[in-house]
Amino acid sequence: MVASSVVPASSFEFVADDSGLANGLSVAVMAGAGQGSVHLEVALSRLAPGGTIDGHRHFYEESFYLLSGEVLIDIDGHRHHLRPNDYGVVLAAVPHAWHNVGDEPAEWFRMRSPQPRSTGASMGTYPTDEVVVPEDGSFIGDPNPTVRHVGHFAENHLPQPGPLAMRGYRGPNVDSVALWMLVDDLIGALHHTMFIVQFIPGASTHPGGDHFHPFEEAYYFLTGSAIAHLDGGDLEVNAGDLVFAGTNAMHGYTMTSDTPVRWIEVQAPGPTPAGAFIFPADWEPVDG
Repeated sequence: MVASSVVPASSFEFVADDSGLANGLSVAVMAGAGQGSVHLEVALSRLAPGGTIDGHRHFYEESFYLLSGEVLIDIDGHRHHLRPNDYGVVLAAVPHAWHNVGDEPAEWFRMRSPQPRSTGASMGTYPTDEVVVPEDGSFIGDPNPTVRHVGHFAENHLPQPGPLAMRGYRGPNVDSVALWMLVDDLIGALHHTMFIVQFIPGASTHPGGDHFHPFEEAYYFLTGSAIAHLDGGDLEVNAGDLVFAGTNAMHGYTMTSDTPVRWIEVQAPGPTPAGAFIFPADWEPVDG
């Protein structure tokens, strides 16, 4: 059976970071090797007020989307003051450090690809003094050509709902959807993508829009509820839950809430320019 699963919010377990680099950091891995993934790891990171993560680098890309709180991040000497709905990517080998300057825990969605693995004494994370814990930073505002690896998502970024149009697929099989790219090769990511997806209430991709593809995906639900149609059966999904769909895993959704359904979606590796989405319904006439 191809790996696919719904990981409920009630099952997330925050574990204190033991890397020796962090103070006040805990992480809940939502999908990774334990769910059958070979390309990605997605998690929630929670940093206590005043908490810090010392300068470090790793061999994988790491993207983030701030869900709550306020943090400072230094990415290769560029210091940013992040607020909810800010996002960014740290490329492989780039030094970075974090600092929670708010009076409440800060929480962010975290995506890593290639998947972290043991490299001896660590899981691919290496300390560095090239950057230090930041004490200040610039807010993310209007477009700035000198700021490439961070951004802010706003409600008006979402287009009017319509047919799906993204790298690897444009067509009618998935409709009533709005999409806004956050992290992709446009801002430097080579191994993965991250974007916001929103469906109107009552929309469905099932059955004609059920599909699979040659990469892994994970969906972290922010609002609304849906039925996930997976190889393993139909399962309910609510805000706070995560769905993981492995390579070649069939999946689709029926929206069940009377409010829009929104999620953060990640893919690894990123889709190819064409042929990245396979819809069995399209092939039924050929099969005859």
